[in-house]
Amino acid sequence: MPAGTTHDIEMVCAVSVRTLYLRPDLSYSLPKHCHAIEVSPLLRELILYTIGVGMLDTNLKPQRRLIEVIVDQLNAVQASSLKLIIPSDPRSASHRRQIA
Repeated sequence: MPAGTTHDIEMVCAVSVRTLYLRPDLSYSLPKHCHAIEVSPLLRELILYTIGVGMLDTNLKPQRRLIEVIVDQLNAVQASSLKLIIPSDPRSASHRRQIA
């Protein structure tokens, strides 16, 4: 998701979410629009490893290389065909309110 994009996330069941934040100078090559992606097994493990380490420091060569691999992997992923449409049927809207 590009920086500055207003958004919110709502989950109605148990899920695991991991978030990586990239500085603008590191994400310039990434898409400028929102879309779901297919996360490869390698990218998944890189994300899990990074979450465990914490904030990476571009001044440390091993961490800089890790950041570069993550950005390379993000550039290589394919957009997912996942499309979630907000239902217009009032029954769906009332169900949504009951879950939240």
